Amino acid sequence: MTSVWIDGEVVDSRDLDDRTRVAIESTWAPTARLVLHPSWLSGAGGVDGPSWIKRVGERLGYSVGDVKGFRPQPFKESDRVVVFVGPRLEDLVAGPKTGLVARVVVLPLPVEHGRSPDHLHLLTSPWRRNHHSPACSLLLASDAEYAIGHREAVGRGGDEALVLNLDGWVASAGRDAVIIRWSDGRVTTPPLSDGAPATPWRDLVLSDGETVERSVTLDEIQSDPDGEMVLLAEDGTVAQVAAIDHENLSSAEHLAAFVRVRSRAGLD
Repeated sequence: MTSVWIDGEVVDSRDLDDRTRVAIESTWAPTARLVLHPSWLSGAGGVDGPSWIKRVGERLGYSVGDVKGFRPQPFKESDRVVVFVGPRLEDLVAGPKTGLVARVVVLPLPVEHGRSPDHLHLLTSPWRRNHHSPACSLLLASDAEYAIGHREAVGRGGDEALVLNLDGWVASAGRDAVIIRWSDGRVTTPPLSDGAPATPWRDLVLSDGETVERSVTLDEIQSDPDGEMVLLAEDGTVAQVAAIDHENLSSAEHLAAFVRVRSRAGLD
């Protein structure tokens, strides 16, 4: 049995019905997706999971009640859960309207989650991120921009798509946050206002002040002879970037170690 938490009730995953799946996969009423460490659901480990869930829901225009009652089984540091914040079935049936009440679904993430931290080759996506959208920094369960960009990059022999926003600033690499160490030692990441994905893991990296937000262009990255880049995934996985559009970058081994230490601070 896999336990699933739905609006305060723990159920057997085998009992999930079509109504819950519709609530997760609905397209007209967007559903946000968060990947958290299980301990964060009770506010432990330095990350207030319930506040994150409430904030994400309200960003989509949903009313979110108290997020409580989830009691995960004993877990390991590598465990993760996926939280979907979307509309209730009653509101889906009623059709689009304001004042939607959120349905919160928490599912365990399979053990095969995360990407091997191999050296990745990014290819610039021909599709731009609309950073003017109020939800541009949220990771949605159904996101055509990410899905199409990733498929196109893989089809051209890359590992992931480097996504620029409408103004040409770097937003993300697929669903992952971009973190850069420049040759002068500064460590930066694109701001949320440029379309960077908002995740607790990214916040942890920013929390000690050594990494700061800064808008950046692809030309700046490729013109820095000693620049390094890593990707921070929505589940905290860190991957090194070896090349962008067939232009090699410096080894990011030290930057990857730096980011891993800071993103894991919330697990202590």
